[in-house]
Amino acid sequence: MIKQRPILEAGSSLSEEDFVLTGIFNLLKSTLRKRIDIRASVPQKDELLLYLLHDCLFHKETNRNLVSKDTNMPPKCKSRNTRYSCLSLVKELTIENQMGLRTLVEYMRQAIYSSNVSWFWRTPRCSDWSITTNDKQEKSSTGYVGLKNIGCICYMNSILQ
Repeated sequence: MIKQRPILEAGSSLSEEDFVLTGIFNLLKSTLRKRIDIRASVPQKDELLLYLLHDCLFHKETNRNLVSKDTNMPPKCKSRNTRYSCLSLVKELTIENQMGLRTLVEYMRQAIYSSNVSWFWRTPRCSDWSITTNDKQEKSSTGYVGLKNIGCICYMNSILQ
C-alpha cells in the first residue's frame, strides 16, 4: 500500500502533509510495537526497510527530466510529521532485527560516504548534522548553481579566481 501511494507532498509545510501516509506509518508502527509475533514474521522486512529509507526518506532526484512534470519530486516524505512517522516505523523494524540494523547502517554509510560531499567539517552543533531534503534543490529556481559552504570554501574560491 505504501509503494503504490503516489508522492503527494510537494513541500515541507503542514498544509501539504500526506495525512493518509502518516496514518499508515503510525498504524504499522503501533501494530509492530504491540504485536511482537507479527514483528518477527513480517515478510520482506529488509526490502520494506530499504524502501522506507530510500524512496520515502532520502531519495533525491535532481534531474527533473527523469520525473514526470505532473508528479512531485521524491522523496515521498517531506513534511516533518510524515518524516517522523516514517523514521519511527524504521526504528520499529530494526528492533531485535540484526539484519535490518545492518541494512540501515550500510544504507546510511553509502549515502554519506559515496557522495562527493566531504563530511569532515561537521562540528558538535546539532544544526551542522541536520541533513534534510525539505525545500532544498540542487539548482535554484533561476537555474544557477553555487558553492556550498563547507568551512574554508572562501579560501578555495579565492584560489580559483
